[in-house]
Amino acid sequence: MKKRMEFGQGIKVRVLGIKGMIKGKLNSMTLASQLALLISVVFSMVILSLILFNYKSNSTTIMTQQTEITSSMLRLESQNIDAYFGELDRYSLLLRQNSSFMNILNSRVVMDYHDTSTISNLLASQFDNRNDLLSYRIYLTRKDPDFEITKRKHMVQNLYHVKASALPFYDSFTAKPDFMHMVPSPAPGTLCTYYRTIIRIEDQHPLAIIELTVDDSYLSSLAGNYVEDGEYLIMLDSNYQLFYSSSPKFADTNLLANVILDMKKKQPGQNYLTMPIDGVSYLAVFHESESRGYHLLSLKPQAAIQEQIASTRNISLILAFLAISLSVILAIVFIRLITKPLSTLSHRLQKVGGGNFTQSADISGSVEIANLAENYNSMILHINDLINKNYVSEINEKTARLIALEAQLNPHFLYNTLQVISTEAILSGNKKIPSMVNAIASMLRYSIKDGDFSFLEQEMKYVSDYLFLQQSRFEEHLEYEFEIQENTKKQRLPKISILTLVENSILHGMEEEVSQIRIHVKSRLEHDSLIITVQDNGCGMAEEKLAALRSHLTDSLTRRGETGIGLVNLYSRLTLLYNGLATMTIESRYLEGTCVTLMIPVTTDNRSTLVNKELAVEPAILPSDSEEKLSQIGVNNV
Repeated sequence: MKKRMEFGQGIKVRVLGIKGMIKGKLNSMTLASQLALLISVVFSMVILSLILFNYKSNSTTIMTQQTEITSSMLRLESQNIDAYFGELDRYSLLLRQNSSFMNILNSRVVMDYHDTSTISNLLASQFDNRNDLLSYRIYLTRKDPDFEITKRKHMVQNLYHVKASALPFYDSFTAKPDFMHMVPSPAPGTLCTYYRTIIRIEDQHPLAIIELTVDDSYLSSLAGNYVEDGEYLIMLDSNYQLFYSSSPKFADTNLLANVILDMKKKQPGQNYLTMPIDGVSYLAVFHESESRGYHLLSLKPQAAIQEQIASTRNISLILAFLAISLSVILAIVFIRLITKPLSTLSHRLQKVGGGNFTQSADISGSVEIANLAENYNSMILHINDLINKNYVSEINEKTARLIALEAQLNPHFLYNTLQVISTEAILSGNKKIPSMVNAIASMLRYSIKDGDFSFLEQEMKYVSDYLFLQQSRFEEHLEYEFEIQENTKKQRLPKISILTLVENSILHGMEEEVSQIRIHVKSRLEHDSLIITVQDNGCGMAEEKLAALRSHLTDSLTRRGETGIGLVNLYSRLTLLYNGLATMTIESRYLEGTCVTLMIPVTTDNRSTLVNKELAVEPAILPSDSEEKLSQIGVNNV
């Protein structure tokens, strides 16, 4: 008892150990691998169960089909054999229909040479009409001689001193109503001996006995249809005597008779039976002729049927393997379709953890995964907006304002402008001097107003004052033209944006190669967008320089001193203020000029579409202290 308990505990420990090992292996696998393993195991169990059920079902089906097919074939063979024996019946009566032959039989005169020759010729002619005859004999009951022709000696011979009444089965083939009898022949290659009695109609007295020895060629040809399937065809007469066997090993008449009798006794109404014969299991199927009473028996080894079942089983196993493989592949693909979006989302979250809040997740899949990706994108967008609002926007706005203020209060610009004003005042006292002073005052007033946005007409007034002062400096070397549509004047845009483009044209368009420049500023509304174009015919840029400038547009604002910093600053402001909806394109050809186009989105109420709407404030009123400072330098009526 103690040993039994120890043995049971040992088994329990092993089971727990195996269970823990399997659990550890599963925990170390990925979710996709676990799902693939689970689906593979489930599919394998289901398919193998179906195969086992199908195998058993097929075994029964194949046995039933074999029985039905064999029964159908035996019925057809029985009909063919009946037809064959019917032809043999008709053949045996051909001499009965010959008047010369019947006159000789009915005559009481002893046969002469002429009568003997007539019968010999008729016998030879009849014998040549069939190929399955081994011998043909005619026994005359009232006269001599008898006649014989054989396949071995193809000539008619006369037989003497043979009494027809001494023939075996005489009483059978001279009895009513058939006057015929067939006797199975044990000789190899021989089917049977057929007896036919030719009688006188008036008193039914026997006149002659016809004996036909028939070979087994016909039944052998029928049995050949069964050879490929490994079957054996056997024929027994109505007395269960062996008539024909396609194999010498089935020559035991008693054994074959017992097989048929067992089928009749054990399974009434059925014509098949599975039973061993000489240690080999056979499927036995028989058919009994209704007209002649003989039995056709088919014996097929069970091994041949099992081969068919095994072939079906092997095909089922191959199909099962293919089905399981296909199921595993489809399961893996299906699982990847589910887990790949999750892996992609996990990768995006890792980047977010590293501080990259610009990675959106364009993930498709099920409704749940799509909702998860949508929530993730909403979260990232919200975080990115908060960062832009509270950090990037603030820093870039301050940087942009410092750079813009530095550009506006450039000492060289003020020095050159004041020098021109002094020169004009000293030399001629021209009325142009007040206009220039007013322009400077207007520009100072516009630049120190609060807010980052202004109307287009205010911006163009600022640009016009700037170009007026620059034209006073460059005289005929600078020309400009405005083409501002009326419906664009009340559209809002970032301050000093057009001035940046105009200033850039003057600074970089008038170099040593170009002595005169013309600047053309245009505006229009197109598809809810404000289109502003600043074009000049200055020196332009080479392709390499243009490509470098385009690449700098998305760089940091800290690139101080590089070519095109004003454009980089403007591009950064537009990107932040309009969340990437505003665009700036630059086209330039060396010594042909440059064209910069801004596309700024607008709303139906003629206000800009802003991400940070708190930046969209009205231009502030100039402080009183600024008014006093301007009045001190003589700027009035501005």
